[in-house]
Amino acid sequence: MPAIKDIKQLLERVLAQKVVAAGAWTLGIKVASAGFSYLMFVLIANAINAEDYGRFGIGFAIAITLGNIAALGTSTSLLRFLPQYASTERPDLAKGYFLDTARAVAASAITVSLLIAAAAYYIKSAYGAAYSDFLFAAAALTLMITFTDFVSHALRGLGSVSLSQIPKDVVWRILVCLFAFICIWLGWMQSETSVLVFCFISLAFVTLVQLILGRHRFGNLLSAQHVTRDRANWIRTMLPIWGVVSLTALVQQFDVVVLGLLGRAEEGGAYFAAMRTASLLSLLLLAGNLAAAPLMSSLYHSGDKSGLARMVRLVSAGIGIPTLIGVVFLALIGTWLLRLFDPMFVSAFPILMILGCGFAAEAAAGPSAYLLQMTGHERTYLKILALSYLLVVAGQLIFVPIYGLLGAAVPSALGMLFTAVMSTLATRKALNIDPSIIGVFRPATSHTLV
Repeated sequence: MPAIKDIKQLLERVLAQKVVAAGAWTLGIKVASAGFSYLMFVLIANAINAEDYGRFGIGFAIAITLGNIAALGTSTSLLRFLPQYASTERPDLAKGYFLDTARAVAASAITVSLLIAAAAYYIKSAYGAAYSDFLFAAAALTLMITFTDFVSHALRGLGSVSLSQIPKDVVWRILVCLFAFICIWLGWMQSETSVLVFCFISLAFVTLVQLILGRHRFGNLLSAQHVTRDRANWIRTMLPIWGVVSLTALVQQFDVVVLGLLGRAEEGGAYFAAMRTASLLSLLLLAGNLAAAPLMSSLYHSGDKSGLARMVRLVSAGIGIPTLIGVVFLALIGTWLLRLFDPMFVSAFPILMILGCGFAAEAAAGPSAYLLQMTGHERTYLKILALSYLLVVAGQLIFVPIYGLLGAAVPSALGMLFTAVMSTLATRKALNIDPSIIGVFRPATSHTLV
């Protein structure tokens, strides 16, 4: 087959070797992260009751969602600008960009966290502590997640894969797992608030260690004698990227909050378990994007467009094919996985498969989302994502009160499918590259940049 022959030739190239090496290491970290993350949520589900787990899911989703929004898109823009300035030998611009975004993110994170705390105070005054205390903990966790993600992605943009990912993705999750396991072992039933508080404290600890270990890399960044700022370009680029990151966070997390607000807390817990299980299928997509994003930026802005096309072809194959196999595997053991959280959650198996198909559709689109953002087409992707999320939210608000879990899952999965199709078409039109799994099985000349 042309695709197999083409991939074998790619593996012999230096570019492909770099992608495979970076991708393999990133994937290894993400596999460990996914394993400990899944174990973390399973242990927490067994350390608190079903209703508290539903509120924990809501609080955690709020922290992740608003933490990503408060980061102002730096999770992506750091991976674009820092490698770009490194490839063009502009440390003065790198320093200016880093300092400006660090200040902006700090102000944004504090503001968002205070707004969550203010909302929690109002709810506590109106409805009592049982409905609000976990929101105070979520406010603190939001602040910490924003700060940690900024530090991690800055280190990734500076070329440190291990230091950027292992503290939060592995060490933090291990600490939370140990906390939940000890509580189960000793019979100490926890509340959703106490678990969220421990998540905050442990994340603050690992981030401090991360900063200490990575101080020399930040020192190299800040050692530039002169600072140059290109704020008009940064703002023009970061605004659509911020919109993309914010909408992505809402699409991936906020349906748990919508379901919790419109339904029962137990339903939110079951949906949270199904979503976390289905999201395992996004592991390869996340790893591939994290490994390839800095290379995409560097190759595109250095003018090596043929190298970019070859790299996208390789990444698409590494993401799409294993993920589609993973859907079958999930269908075989999905019931057992849900039972690990709570026997009550087994009834959410159809929800698991619906969401799994949505994540598989995203993986089949390959690195299209990051490719658009790394090559200056972030506004196009923002429009796609905005329309998708508008349709998802409208569908969930209409159907969740009627169909419960099903009313949340179907719009979410259809939104992921819509985004995947439209981003693939947009990439083909803008760059003459087919980043999808279909493009892997086409002759290379059919999706090479012109």
